[in-house]
Amino acid sequence: MATTQSPPAPPAPPVKSPAPPPASTFINEATWDRLLRIALGIALLYLGWSGAVPGTLGTVIKYLGFLPLVTGLAGWCPAYRLLGVSTCKS
Repeated sequence: MATTQSPPAPPAPPVKSPAPPPASTFINEATWDRLLRIALGIALLYLGWSGAVPGTLGTVIKYLGFLPLVTGLAGWCPAYRLLGVSTCKS
């Protein structure tokens, strides 16, 4: 018995994922705001980790310093996003 083979199916087209939004859509802090946050974060970390502020307040300041530092380095503040605030001109 002779069997006939059907032609191979054409390859499926590659699935395109949507392009991520530009990085500028995530930045909601101006340069001066970012620099201020970075300076504040470094100052708080210094006060907490150097022991200049002892006790529980020093411990709170120690860990609280990471918040402005990280948001300043990232250029994005979640609180600004929730409140619809932006210090960027664009």
